[in-house]
Amino acid sequence: MARILYMAYVAPPIIRGPSVIINRLFGYFPEGSYIVLTHRFQDNTYETDEGLRLPCRYIYTQDIPLLRYFLRFLGTWGNWLEVPVIFLRGLRALRQESVDHILVAPNFGHFLLAACLLHGITRIPMSIYFFDIFDNERRDNLEGRIYSLIERIAIKMASNVFVMSEPLRDHYRNKYGIKPIVLPHPIDLSSYPVTNDRPSQKEEGSDSAFRIVFTGMIYELQLDAILNLVTVVNELSNVELQIYAPLTEAKRRWMGITGDHVIFHGCVSHKEIPAIQQNADILFLPMAFESVYPHMKKEISPDQLQ
Repeated sequence: MARILYMAYVAPPIIRGPSVIINRLFGYFPEGSYIVLTHRFQDNTYETDEGLRLPCRYIYTQDIPLLRYFLRFLGTWGNWLEVPVIFLRGLRALRQESVDHILVAPNFGHFLLAACLLHGITRIPMSIYFFDIFDNERRDNLEGRIYSLIERIAIKMASNVFVMSEPLRDHYRNKYGIKPIVLPHPIDLSSYPVTNDRPSQKEEGSDSAFRIVFTGMIYELQLDAILNLVTVVNELSNVELQIYAPLTEAKRRWMGITGDHVIFHGCVSHKEIPAIQQNADILFLPMAFESVYPHMKKEISPDQLQ
């Protein structure tokens, strides 16, 4: 049976969109056909959902407390010092586990660089799964130029380039003249039963309030949209913004997501999300307006928004 080494900075059971997608994707693979090499040791329980854990062997690059502290102290540049650790643990896994293929999700550059080194040394085929734009085309700093170089090298080495959406497919096709493969998101529609009645889901807040619900991670790219909604909701009567996100209370307040009409539930299991979403009056999907990445936005005329 063929075996895959899946390499990613963030992997199940850490709660992120890519983790949920990978959990569902590997659900179609035979047990024992893959192993996971990941950065995060599960020391932050508020960011984990054990229901997402894959039934396979996990290899962590930060399972040594002293190493975790040292790399955290160095900030983002500490990630590049982790490349030798990723490479050595990956090389051992390739040899001990009889791996036939490397699949890397390049959330950050050091995992993609390590995967390229492993492929170059072992000649084991490597595929890339892009969940977002990797090289954001910023050339005003050294790290941005490093990302650009790593992406070009990795694309040439890859046997396959998988993407999570059609816009990502078009981006990499136009940029490199390749044919990326879109992997549709697997989802169990039975989790969303069709019913005329709203599920009985007891939530904090007023039973009669109009509920706007957001489920997901909150980060810089769409924070401005969240804050815009927070401002509006806090000025309306009988409207609540219900937020389910893996954030600490301190970080949520630091972001400014506060107010009498903002109900913060913290982290919940992904299995609870369908019922929570069905209990909403409106589901909120934040889109960036004043992004911290303005160079990635394109001006769109009003008539194109119809």
